[in-house]
Amino acid sequence: MNFWGRIILDLCFRKHSRASFAVTSLVLLLSGFSASAQSLTPLAQNYRKDPSPVNRATLMRFAAAHPSDMEGAQALLVTAATDFDRTGYGNVVADLKGLEKRLPKLTDYVAFLRASALFASQDYAQAVTELSTVLKQTPVSPLLAKSVMLTARANVELQKPKDAVELVRKHYAGLPLPPADLLLAKSSEAIADPVTAATYYQKIYYLYPSSMEAAQAEGALGLLRQNLGDKFPPAMPQTILMRTSRLMNSGDPRKAKAELEALIPQIGGIERDLAKVRAGVADYFAKDNQAAYQYLKSLTVSAPEADAERLYYLHAAARRLNNEDGAMDAVDRLGKQYPDSRWRLEALLSAANKYLVNNQAKVYQPLYQACYESFPNEPEAPFCHWKVAWNEYLKRGPDAARMLREHLTKYPTSEKAAAALYFLGRAAEKQKSLAAAKAYYTEIGERFPNYFHAVLARGRLLRPEIAQAGVSSETESYLDTVKFTLRPAKRNFEPDAPTKVRLDRARLLASAGLDDWAETELRFGAKTDGLSNVLALELAQMAEKRGAHDQAIRIIKSLAGGYLSIPFDAAPEKFWKLAFPMPYRPALDASSKQHALDPFLVAALIRQESEFNPLALSRAKAYGLTQVMPATGRELSRKIGIRRFTAKMLFEPELNLKLGTLYLRTMLDQLGGQLEPTLAAYNAGKSRVDNWLNYSVFEEPAEFIESIPFTETRNYVQIVLRNADVYRRLYGPKQSAVISTDGLSSKRITAVH
Repeated sequence: MNFWGRIILDLCFRKHSRASFAVTSLVLLLSGFSASAQSLTPLAQNYRKDPSPVNRATLMRFAAAHPSDMEGAQALLVTAATDFDRTGYGNVVADLKGLEKRLPKLTDYVAFLRASALFASQDYAQAVTELSTVLKQTPVSPLLAKSVMLTARANVELQKPKDAVELVRKHYAGLPLPPADLLLAKSSEAIADPVTAATYYQKIYYLYPSSMEAAQAEGALGLLRQNLGDKFPPAMPQTILMRTSRLMNSGDPRKAKAELEALIPQIGGIERDLAKVRAGVADYFAKDNQAAYQYLKSLTVSAPEADAERLYYLHAAARRLNNEDGAMDAVDRLGKQYPDSRWRLEALLSAANKYLVNNQAKVYQPLYQACYESFPNEPEAPFCHWKVAWNEYLKRGPDAARMLREHLTKYPTSEKAAAALYFLGRAAEKQKSLAAAKAYYTEIGERFPNYFHAVLARGRLLRPEIAQAGVSSETESYLDTVKFTLRPAKRNFEPDAPTKVRLDRARLLASAGLDDWAETELRFGAKTDGLSNVLALELAQMAEKRGAHDQAIRIIKSLAGGYLSIPFDAAPEKFWKLAFPMPYRPALDASSKQHALDPFLVAALIRQESEFNPLALSRAKAYGLTQVMPATGRELSRKIGIRRFTAKMLFEPELNLKLGTLYLRTMLDQLGGQLEPTLAAYNAGKSRVDNWLNYSVFEEPAEFIESIPFTETRNYVQIVLRNADVYRRLYGPKQSAVISTDGLSSKRITAVH
């Protein structure tokens, strides 16, 4: 026992009141010593998680022990922020007194928090004064939109609605909707401009029917309609129809149908025809497919736009009813009557995709062809053209190479550009045009450095006969004519002056336990200031420190847009390791080794399945790192000797890895060691994969992958294999970063029709 402990123990056995007072004083003194000795961040984080009186007292003692430095001010800031979240104002104003001088880089946060507390205590004038600091902040504060809204609300309370209207209109583009519209509506009423108020209320009611503000708008519109009489601005029929469409899309088709049926007798022209059609569409959205089909089939409308929409939903309802004749009849009628309608394009895609899944090439090919020929400028045209080109390649047709080149020429920004280049290279190899093949593979590596087909291309370029091939002037001249997207500019990972300000502010907030505020600061900076790579790196590192590897991955994906286009050596290694982390590595390596699996492949699969969140739970109720279903987990747990299995056990990383790798190994064995079909089965189920393997005679694994009819599964397989390549380059020995030049799988796929 130390010196202070013996003193406290001695005093505790004394009954005299002075002794009790001494004990209390000494405990408080020692706790003050303890608080001053601790670092701020864990204390602040603890209070944010558990805002108990004890934790608050500890944080306040820390602040008292640091009366003049920045950490003491940060302690008061986090105390005030947490208190405001709990009580609305309380001691917030007092706690924040003088903090703007001690936290000069965070004056807008101090001012906004103080203003919020003043507003809650109805001191509106002082709140407006405080908020002026945020409105004038340079660089722009992430609290600007909230401050504008709060200032406007305070001005309304101060009987200054004109000031509120001017401020909201000035900053309208950056404000949240519909709350800003509601504020403008109320302010317009306050300045005796009921017509403008009605316009804003109508915008809320018709465009945001599922919002909380819509109910307020509905009540206000009823009163304004009574008060204004003939001066009330009527809503246009198109606007009313938009409301019903949004109700359907937000999951309330029955309400939409009731409103449509009430509207039909009140309007005429094309709007009436559209309302009639959408009454049937509402049945379709409600999954009453038979009612929708019968109603739309018997309905007659004269407006071409409405009739085209009717035919599309007639097709869609027939599809759900497995009425293929009815579905295709609607497609044919759209082609004859409304060949340029967007509804025809939607129907063509719907029908073609259905027959693609059933591997009926003779049916889907002309549908896709009609899509890109009739709608060459629509966003879907590249997809449709690719399906036709790919089918030609898979048939080993004489036009395959021509169509692949045509795809690049017509749609140089297509998401299939890398695939077109790769299979042009493979076609050139088969024609013994090795220099041409080399040019295609090199182009992939330069333009798509971290994508799936770049992995394949690097493998092909390592083949001696291709590596030693000469130059194909003809191929390089052709590639020069393709208007690819510009090669990605070199990313800057060095912060400029404004970015340094953002970083400093975010670090101050994070060290005060205000991680959510720090994230807002960095995300706002990435959106408004540029240099999003720098801010993404900082934010991802903050997430990693919390052990939130999944958040770090998502931050890189969302803020460092197009990060896969960055050459591997053009970004810091830390950036890549945040984007492709490998936590739980000892358990991951052990489980992988036990089942003879590549640990980098397992890591790649986990990144795609759960982003390394051990508590991940999918909509389908798949659990944990490798997303194991409870039934599968129960079956596999018996094999490894676990008797009392529960689904929650799948949240344990080590056990989840054991079961996930066992499941992957089992499936791999069932599919004859073929990796690509195994990954497809992991995502879509083995029975589907067994069917897909019989779609064609695949000469290499990449052909099987490209032929997977489910976009989600096709992308899944490509992403996992791409991830595995990145993991090898990051964490493995140099030589392991190169895949087999014969493909990704140890066994060639030779499925037949």
